[in-house]
Amino acid sequence: TAEAPLGLAAAVRDQARPGDLVLLDCLTVWLSNRLLDGIGAGRAPEDVPDADWAAMEAAALAEADALLDDARACGVALLLVSNEVGMGVVPAFALGRRYRDALGRLNQAVAARADGVLLTVAGMALDLRRLATLAPALIGVEGDAAPAGSSPPSDSPHPRRSGPRPA
Repeated sequence: TAEAPLGLAAAVRDQARPGDLVLLDCLTVWLSNRLLDGIGAGRAPEDVPDADWAAMEAAALAEADALLDDARACGVALLLVSNEVGMGVVPAFALGRRYRDALGRLNQAVAARADGVLLTVAGMALDLRRLATLAPALIGVEGDAAPAGSSPPSDSPHPRRSGPRPA
């Protein structure tokens, strides 16, 4: 077990060995730590210029990329945990809104490079990549993800939708 409130890539480089599985819990807190560290103790979040926010976010994304690159190069498997914070109420304060948006972009960037992406809700894991390929067929919409006339895989618990499409 290693505590790494800021330097995730360095911690994995220093601690993990080829063949290890690293559980990283969680990107949500790590990004919060990075942003608050970047703001600094003597500055109010609302006083941070947009360019500084963009630089802090870019640095976090670059470290996440380095983490993923290093893990792959070293033969280390990563299991990354993050929270979905963009599906609720819009935060009342600028810091909350900026954080929500930055975490959303971080989650997207990491998910784009991941071998698999699961969203767990109420103890149920949804395979988001599989769902993305099934959704058009399940709701009767033609699109790139499912050719016209295709059916859900035979192991799908959902029959093909019939009848008029919802408005």
